[in-house]
Amino acid sequence: MWLLPIIVITVMVLFIVGRLVLPHAAPPPPSPPALVVCECRGIAPGMRRIRAGVDIWFYIPEKGFTYNSGMGGPTDSLLPPVQTVTARNGSVSELQISAGAIPIERDLQFAWPVFSKHIEQRVVHYSYGSVVSMERWGYLKTGDRWRYVKFAGGGEAGYLPTHEKNAQLFDQIINSACFQAAGP
Repeated sequence: MWLLPIIVITVMVLFIVGRLVLPHAAPPPPSPPALVVCECRGIAPGMRRIRAGVDIWFYIPEKGFTYNSGMGGPTDSLLPPVQTVTARNGSVSELQISAGAIPIERDLQFAWPVFSKHIEQRVVHYSYGSVVSMERWGYLKTGDRWRYVKFAGGGEAGYLPTHEKNAQLFDQIINSACFQAAGP
């Protein structure tokens, strides 16, 4: 008879400890693929290359994405144009790329990290070893992911929280970053 209360108490303690520990023991969400900035190569058919920064370029597929060059803003603006890429899958999410600061930079640096369930940061290198960038990304409780990359030469790229499918599409473009000192 005295064994039954001990078993009940033990089961209750294990249940409470499990509820407190297990949610925190879950592995972190997968990271975006590591970005290594290589030398630019020729432009493959069906691709376009856009500039962001002094010597940073990105490859964008012509199919499946809508590209806005950012031109057509005020002609007296000293700010570099912001180029946007939107996946043609009914989403309103967009990837922003610029030779200067992207408009969503402050949100990506200060706001979204506060609301994120998980955040990571890593250094980005040129293929020959030198540091070229710092990148940061995070996941919200909803599973939506955001990412921000700032290049030493002044370029930036990033997207606000979006579902994993769009995040993966934008990651492909971010991870296509390459360097070329002269024009294309």
